[in-house]
Amino acid sequence: RKLVESFRGAGATASERAVGLPVLRGPRAWQARRLVTAGVLRSTDAQTYWLDESAYRDWRRRKRRRALGVVAVLGVSAAIVWLLVG
Repeated sequence: RKLVESFRGAGATASERAVGLPVLRGPRAWQARRLVTAGVLRSTDAQTYWLDESAYRDWRRRKRRRALGVVAVLGVSAAIVWLLVG
């Protein structure tokens, strides 16, 4: 979120207001690559990037659904184990 907030803070939410990607290391670099791959951070020909807000909303929604799916599967699995062992 901090990376996304930095793009919002810079006003880089459209291609004409794109900014350079700061030098990132470790988890931040990994996060930036994920956002670029997901189409959330879009690049321009000048090697600058901007935040696609609608792509970010969609990406967050997909992430949330995946997490809820995992929780649901774990809950059902725990219930089955409880019923079989109980």
